[in-house]
This record gives sequence, C-alpha cells and structure tokens, in this order.
Amino acid sequence: WQATSTRADYWKSQPKKFCEYCKCWIADNKPSVEFHERGKNHQENVARKISEVFFFSNYIFLFLFKGQFCTTLHLYSRLKRKAWIKQKKRRELQRNLLRWRMQL
Repeated sequence: WQATSTRADYWKSQPKKFCEYCKCWIADNKPSVEFHERGKNHQENVARKISEVFFFSNYIFLFLFKGQFCTTLHLYSRLKRKAWIKQKKRRELQRNLLRWRMQL
C-alpha cells in the first residue's frame, strides 16, 4: 500500500494583476477580475480618472491656442485645491457629528 499525495510536487505562484485605478493587486483570473471591476470603489475610481482626464484635456485645448498654458495649469491646481478643501471640511463635519453622537 502506497500513500498518494494530494499536493503538487512543486510550488507555483498564482499570477496577479495590478489595477491602475485602485492601485491594488488582484488575482489574475476571470472571476476575481470581474468581481473587482464590478465593485463600487473601482467604478468610482474609474469615473474619477475619466473626469480628471476629460476636464484637464478640455482646459489645455481651450487655453493652449491663446498662449495661456500656465494659466490653465494654475486654474486646474486651484480647482483641485478647492475640491480638496471641500472634502477636508466634509470629513471634519462628519468627525464632529460622530463625536457629538458619542457624547449623547
């Protein structure tokens, strides 16, 4: 009587795929990739990237022909900063609301 091994004779790593939008690694098989791409976080990241590219390319196109490329970059950075400040204020309000609820 001889015992048969159920494990492989050698170790083989599973291939992984890097998601450029989410900056994370996922298993490189169809179910895992589809599950990741259906996820809310991935879809939001893709939408954000597309809107940034579209927004930035439109401003470059509009201002490039007027010779105001530097103005375009400045406007873009100001708009990004405003969005960042707005998001920071929203997070601070949420934190304060959570603290207030904890005190009740």
